[in-house]
Amino acid sequence: MTDITLTWLSIGFSAAALALLIILLFLTTSYRRAIKGIEQTIREEFRSNRDESARAARDLRAEVVSAQRSSIDTMINDLCL
Repeated sequence: MTDITLTWLSIGFSAAALALLIILLFLTTSYRRAIKGIEQTIREEFRSNRDESARAARDLRAEVVSAQRSSIDTMINDLCL
């Protein structure tokens, strides 16, 4: 092969490698954005679940306290009568 052909082949391969690097950079950036979006969604879901669990626990505690008070009141009334 001649020197000119080798030069053009070298330029072509360099251009192809550069194009692949640009594509990989773009894909990596898009991948990172997607991961951040997924991470944010998961964090929001966990926060929502924590809040829901806290509300359910608070409601359950209130229900138990109410049931205990009712039981105690019933026992006191039965013993006093």
